[in-house]
Amino acid sequence: MSLGDFISGALSSLLSAVGVAGTYTASNGSIAISAIPARTQTTRVDSDGVSIMGHVADWIIPVAQLVINGTPILPSKGDKLTMEDGNEYEVNPIVSESYRYTPGNVAIRIHTKVI
Repeated sequence: MSLGDFISGALSSLLSAVGVAGTYTASNGSIAISAIPARTQTTRVDSDGVSIMGHVADWIIPVAQLVINGTPILPSKGDKLTMEDGNEYEVNPIVSESYRYTPGNVAIRIHTKVI
């Protein structure tokens, strides 16, 4: 069993257990998704030198779901996720990255902010 196979199996199990249904909207259309909620810890230093810790709302989505009108997409700043509970999120880069691949490139972890 390859690492990618192992991660795909774990991803399927997580989606079944804690996945949240929603809609991903990009400039070229929308798609239905199932995503795993996650968080990324962030730290910034203010002008007085005080460290401020916070977190970013992340979503882990299988790469295979990120296809609009037959074309694979990558998350871009300003794309939106509307989840089944009505909460909306916007793709928002941490430093310079809006997303990162999981090992094996089977899913993408997307950094967002609540809007």
